[in-house]
Amino acid sequence: MKKFLNLQLGNVSRALFSVRFFACCILVCLIVIFTSIPLIHPDQGAIELLEASLGGSSGNLMLVLALVPLIPFTLSFGMEYQQKAILPWIIRSGVKSYALGKLSLSLISAFLTTAIGLAFAVLILSIWLPVHQHGIGTEAYSIYLVNGQVIRYLIFYIAHISLSSVLFAMIAFWVSTMMPNRYVTLAAPVVCYYLMHRLTSSLNIPIQFKAMYIFESVYDAGTVWSSFLLKLMTVLIISLPLAYLSYINIKRRVAYG
Repeated sequence: MKKFLNLQLGNVSRALFSVRFFACCILVCLIVIFTSIPLIHPDQGAIELLEASLGGSSGNLMLVLALVPLIPFTLSFGMEYQQKAILPWIIRSGVKSYALGKLSLSLISAFLTTAIGLAFAVLILSIWLPVHQHGIGTEAYSIYLVNGQVIRYLIFYIAHISLSSVLFAMIAFWVSTMMPNRYVTLAAPVVCYYLMHRLTSSLNIPIQFKAMYIFESVYDAGTVWSSFLLKLMTVLIISLPLAYLSYINIKRRVAYG
């Protein structure tokens, strides 16, 4: 247990308290702010600009959700494997503990990188602009803006968006256990997304199952909690099989060197 805790404490330090983590949070914030500048309009507040900057036409969505959040920790397994540094930790903690620690902190760091970066962007934009103007915001959580509960709206909206980074991190981690190369790991989520988008956009399936809505959109399921839980359940349904496959891949790599 002590060895397991030491391993996890080291992972937490690297994943959530490193210069790389804070730099990536700032980078997400700066991407959103610089994308927002050309969109500034007298009738828009910080929330409206945040939503506009994350729109598909801005071109930064994949950077914010699928690339930058992977840098703090999701690349670590591939890098450690290439450096032949995983075996000492696995000898001390076991394959299951090692894989669980790597995977869980990869997902948490990706979520927090996006969430903190977006929250900072709203804070900085609100220095010069009202936090919220006349729009009703994303329909799924608009009831909070209508009732003047701006903080609650931001919590749900940012968490919903950040769950997409968890999905991208899960895909990236799974790929890294098959091909432990940092460049392949970074590129894989975006490639997988566009392949899934092309496939699902041509199928006659409910809109909630199309890749664009799973990864990009904040969709309305009727109520605030049903909308959020639908996104959370979608993330879990996709992530759990990939997490198991990742564990199997790590176990196989350890067994066969």
